Amino acid sequence: MDTALPAAQRPPAWIWILPRVALLLSLAAVVALVWLLYRSDLEEQRDTLIADVLWVEQDLRFHLERNVEQLRLLGLERVSSQIDERSYELRARHILGNGQGLVQLVFVDAGGEARSILPPQSAERMVGEAIGVFPSPDTFRLVPSPDTFRLAQKLGTPQYSGTYPVVGQDAQFEIQVPLYYGNEFAGVMVGVYSLRTLLAQFVPWWFAEKYKLNVVDDNATVLASKSNIVAGQPIDSYQVAFDPRPEPAGARLPQRAPAAAPAAGGDHRAAVDRHRG
Repeated sequence: MDTALPAAQRPPAWIWILPRVALLLSLAAVVALVWLLYRSDLEEQRDTLIADVLWVEQDLRFHLERNVEQLRLLGLERVSSQIDERSYELRARHILGNGQGLVQLVFVDAGGEARSILPPQSAERMVGEAIGVFPSPDTFRLVPSPDTFRLAQKLGTPQYSGTYPVVGQDAQFEIQVPLYYGNEFAGVMVGVYSLRTLLAQFVPWWFAEKYKLNVVDDNATVLASKSNIVAGQPIDSYQVAFDPRPEPAGARLPQRAPAAAPAAGGDHRAAVDRHRG
């Protein structure tokens, strides 16, 4: 007995394809959803990276500006004879030992001569502007940077020097705060920063557990770095230019606000890499 349906009653061939198409569409929807979630997670992680970097940058800037004010007040007390030499030294050592990133303080008189260097200059920490090939004995001039001193004197505003290498694979830079007694230039207070010490003291532990922070110069040379993660291929990175210039005001008795001026030194960037956890 022939039970075949007449041709007019047979379902069309595309009916049998529908389940397969539905399955492929479901798989495509799942893949698209996973991709969207992945992209959203990446964007959220990058937003977090940028926010963390900007937080560290603003915190570091705040501390540098606070140090400028401390150096200004210390220098004013010295040039105005409000404190004696012993009190000045005690206050200077307190600033150095207070975890500010500073490794040396220098008072330079109006003639450009260093009158006080704390701690004293030593062969273990040669500092100054690079003028030769490291570590030749002729590589460095002593602190302070003469060019930065002249710029601070001329403009009447705190000035940062460029970075320079020192022994121990470290790099340093200076802040020179001009001092005025009345309307007369009375010298500068120089604070010498170690980049390694600065990162060690001001980059929080949770940041170092998540990221690797490098301070690089114009030539992409790494000047200092901090991280607690195992070295590996970074999965994301972010760079921010860092210009630590303070507010355009020199230290004066009485104070007089001069015109704003750019800071000395080259461009430096903080480059942060995020690695897989």
